[in-house]
Amino acid sequence: MKQLLLLSFLLLPSVFAGCSNLSEQFMPIEIPQALPYTNERVNVHVADTFYGSLILEDKVITELSCDPLIDPSYLVYLSSEDVLTRSYSSLDDVIMVMDSDDVDIQPQSVMGKIKYGLSRAALKVVSWFW
Repeated sequence: MKQLLLLSFLLLPSVFAGCSNLSEQFMPIEIPQALPYTNERVNVHVADTFYGSLILEDKVITELSCDPLIDPSYLVYLSSEDVLTRSYSSLDDVIMVMDSDDVDIQPQSVMGKIKYGLSRAALKVVSWFW
């Protein structure tokens, strides 16, 4: 999920600026095959306000939207838009912000919690060698 969220960090500010649906300009975007995410629906909130959503189908981000999704797989809460726009120079920087109070990822199912936990553990291990 962190990798998916990192991709969202890169795309959401430009896609949702002014909240116009620009999905077709950015889609499709494949995520790495090693990630345990195949079909996900993510709603993103910034400073307690809905910001945007993304749909992942068969490891491809197929839609970025300004409309909230019904029945999302994950709810992502960011403390401010600064979390999206600041630059991250290393994987450790991303892990640090993900572990802070600036980011709260809430899986909405048991399977989502398992995938998220596995992703967090794998990302920590990868960061040791990267």
